[in-house]
Amino acid sequence: MTEELRFFIYLLERYGASKGVSGGEMLAQLDAKGLTEFVISLYDLYHVERLENAFADLDELLAHGLPATAPESFYGFVPLPPRGGTVSNDVVNAIREKEDEESVRAAAPAVVTDQVRRDR
Repeated sequence: MTEELRFFIYLLERYGASKGVSGGEMLAQLDAKGLTEFVISLYDLYHVERLENAFADLDELLAHGLPATAPESFYGFVPLPPRGGTVSNDVVNAIREKEDEESVRAAAPAVVTDQVRRDR
């Protein structure tokens, strides 16, 4: 059994206990609304927070279903806009291996080269 599934079962049991029903009943409610996979997919978020935060989300999901907006805005987080070009693995490897500035300059945009110069 995966860690995600273990936590999901734990979450359902605790959430059910807070509502006076079994974890199986909570699972049935999630299944009826098609939310089971969605809640399992939130493991990374839920296992590091207070359970009460997950309970509040589950209350909202069970009352209203999935939000109409993208899931990343469901929790109040707005994705940051892109901040420049993509940095390739070649750039990261060049910095990590502390190659000379010329090899970094050949592989990276000027912004990354300036950062390497400041770090030396």
